[in-house]
Amino acid sequence: MDSTQHIADVKVKWKIKGSDTYFSSLSNELGYFHADLDFDQDYTFSAEKEGYTSIDTLSYSTFVRYTGRDSIEISLWKHALFAKGKIYNNETQLALNDVTVYLENVSNGTIDSVKINQSGEYSFLVHPDTRYRITARKPGFIDNGFRLNTKGLYEGDLLNDIVLEEVFTEKETILFDYDEFIIKKEYFSQLLDVVSTLKRKPESYVHIGAHADAQGTHQYNQTLSENRAKATRDFLLSKGINSKRIEWVGFGEELILNECSNGVECSEEDHSKNRRAEIKVQEKNN
Repeated sequence: MDSTQHIADVKVKWKIKGSDTYFSSLSNELGYFHADLDFDQDYTFSAEKEGYTSIDTLSYSTFVRYTGRDSIEISLWKHALFAKGKIYNNETQLALNDVTVYLENVSNGTIDSVKINQSGEYSFLVHPDTRYRITARKPGFIDNGFRLNTKGLYEGDLLNDIVLEEVFTEKETILFDYDEFIIKKEYFSQLLDVVSTLKRKPESYVHIGAHADAQGTHQYNQTLSENRAKATRDFLLSKGINSKRIEWVGFGEELILNECSNGVECSEEDHSKNRRAEIKVQEKNN
């Protein structure tokens, strides 16, 4: 923030403390304004201009001042700091629309909101040195968001995407061995629980999203994740679940759960967390 920049056409307002009567003046092209003040009074000054926000209210006293001129500086902050991002569907990784995103100013409790358009993008003006909570909501999805602190920030785009997960009746996660898509026996009981829920709720369906770690090529991991999704689907089919009730997709290495992306050295334990299939039972009216 450049405190030496002069701003023209700023409306400067002042009043005697305790009074409800304001006086005002416009700053000129050099940023100067003129105010005639009475003796022995305490004043408050503020300033406003579209696209700017006053940093604070300035106090000024004319006690023991009898004549002459004096000068004061009023700081304005130019609106140049924004929180931006896109809202994605966890199931498809496509942008979501008809999402309402809320910006809560944790510092003073005020809340602003915006309805997402077809692009899935949101944008909020945020102020320096302020704590916020940003939350995205859409019927049929689980709320998600994050906290934002703009301490020491005055300009720029703060980019944060939000992924929304569809509401589910039941969710199970199974893991695979390295370079394998065979379902291990230790996960049979979890999948049988899914089968039981699907049979108990005939109007429900199941979504399978399978993943790979970042070891190997992008294309190889894409194919591997698809094979893991198919293996999970085939298990459900073998237990009598109609194929029309099963949605499945392989995400490859696109949705790593931790920092173990391409080129990052990770332990086997950390890599193993990404070799997974997430199975969710969902209601058709979600």
